[in-house]
Amino acid sequence: MRIPMGNFGGRAAAPAIQSRTLPAATFGTDLAGPLAQAADEIANVLGVQERQQAAEEKQRRAEANRLKALTAQAEIKNHLADIHDEIADGLMNGTIDKTKAAEVFQSESKKRTEHVMQNVSEENRALVTASLVDDIGRVQRGVRGMVAKKDQQDIRGGIDSYLEQMQRYATRGNAQRVEAIANVDTFIRSSGAQAGMAPHEVEKTLAGFKEGVTFTLLDRQVTAAQRDGKALGALSKSLAGDGFPELDPAKRNFLDAKVQRYQQNLAQMGEIAERRRLSNLNTMATRLSWYVENGRDIPPAEFDAFSKASKGTPMAGFAEQIAAEQKAAAEF
Repeated sequence: MRIPMGNFGGRAAAPAIQSRTLPAATFGTDLAGPLAQAADEIANVLGVQERQQAAEEKQRRAEANRLKALTAQAEIKNHLADIHDEIADGLMNGTIDKTKAAEVFQSESKKRTEHVMQNVSEENRALVTASLVDDIGRVQRGVRGMVAKKDQQDIRGGIDSYLEQMQRYATRGNAQRVEAIANVDTFIRSSGAQAGMAPHEVEKTLAGFKEGVTFTLLDRQVTAAQRDGKALGALSKSLAGDGFPELDPAKRNFLDAKVQRYQQNLAQMGEIAERRRLSNLNTMATRLSWYVENGRDIPPAEFDAFSKASKGTPMAGFAEQIAAEQKAAAEF
């Protein structure tokens, strides 16, 4: 069988089109100008885009540097606050001497600031430094204030120690009390202001010292005289007068009541002692009478003891009476 070689599709293939290169002159001068202008415009657009891109990159870098500068500024502020707190703690616990506080601040602030400023761009360093002037000054003033406060605390501690020593000295006697009050008056008026004490605080402290040492001295004297009626009488007279103007009326009344209580105790003890003495004398007299009634000689030691003990009592003449009775019994 023979395959037919007919025309598939019933259509003949189209002939190929032959391209033809036209000479440049064919376009003429009317097209050369616009093409050149288009090329310039494209170049301008590309240049603008490049410049815009460069400007945006520059702006982004500037913003990044600005943010770094702001971060550095905040970090330095925190460092300054930390240094302030560290110095405050050091002054409190004694690890930093108050005479070195300013030096510590200068050294630490410089070191930490320089470390942070390494990450700040050159164009922003001046701005960061300028913005921190107020912060550094404020913290520096704060450090000076802490040192001044520490000085005041040290002076106040010295005042308290001096007052304590003068309190001890004042209890030795009234002369020492008067001397201590005069010394403290001079001392606290000259040093109180340096310790940060207001005038009314100085007066209050001085008044408290005067009253305290006066009360302590008198209270000790009253206690020491509790078995001495004469001394208690003298103290009662002093409290009733105006010899101790430093005493508060309530404390004066307390001391006066204490004197009266001791005087009452002495009176009661005297009555008890007198009754005991009279009871002993009665016992001794009964024994002497027994000797006489039974015709025995009274031992000289017992007679002398009774005579001595009965002097100044209602039984003072009983010894002579007993002696007379013994003599009469012996003669009989």
